Amino acid sequence: MPARPKYVIENNSDEPIYRVTVPHLADSDTTSYELIPARAKREERMSGADSEKFRQGYIGPTVVPLAFSFADSSSALWERSEKGRLHGGWRYRWPRKK
Repeated sequence: MPARPKYVIENNSDEPIYRVTVPHLADSDTTSYELIPARAKREERMSGADSEKFRQGYIGPTVVPLAFSFADSSSALWERSEKGRLHGGWRYRWPRKK
């Protein structure tokens, strides 16, 4: 049986990104990373259900863009579409911890 596919997030910028959220393919669950440093990569194997759904649309070793959201170092919020386009850049004030 082939290895399960992976979610891979690469931060190719010169600044870290924060609060990265990747929606799963098969359910409403998400994978989250508090911080991905500049020029770093995070990888996680897909769940069995996500692997099945992924393999329904793609055959063999394939790299496909993921939709995910994140905040940049100035707290601007961004969403990256499955087509690889960035949307957003709006500012949000994160609640202060008490």
